[in-house]
Amino acid sequence: MLQYKPKLHADFKDYCAQNNINVVDAIVWKIRQMYTDTDWETQHTLGKISLFEDPHVTAALEVNDWIDEYRMLFEQRKKGQGTKYKKETRSRMISFVKNNISYTTSEILEATKLYLRVTDPKFIQFPHYFIKKGVGNNATYNLQNWIEEYRRVKNEAQEAATLRTSHANTMK
Repeated sequence: MLQYKPKLHADFKDYCAQNNINVVDAIVWKIRQMYTDTDWETQHTLGKISLFEDPHVTAALEVNDWIDEYRMLFEQRKKGQGTKYKKETRSRMISFVKNNISYTTSEILEATKLYLRVTDPKFIQFPHYFIKKGVGNNATYNLQNWIEEYRRVKNEAQEAATLRTSHANTMK
């Protein structure tokens, strides 16, 4: 079976070479920093350098940092929704993030909150189905649709705030 092997970011390798740091040790440090509560990134320059050249790989690794928070949003709104299908939710989110690199974690979580706020609990989907349901041409991507809706609402709110500010400055 052919496996994808992501290339290490050139800046990461260069930094290690210039500072006489073993690359394998640096990778272990970097991964440990991703999965622990340590603030290693702010304490060490290496923590600020991307590990991989491909941003899709880095984004997928970061899903582990917040996937439980995502699932618990569903659990808080409808008991039993966030505790089932952990593996499916994680794998679909990793795939989603890899294929939609322009969406931020914040947008994913805020769009999910928007969906949960306006949807009747009887009709709330399981977290993995909210990301993607179906296959091929029959697949639906509700998370993607809700992120676009969240962006639209956010832009409208910002424009309205700008208009209120500009009118307040010109009225006497």
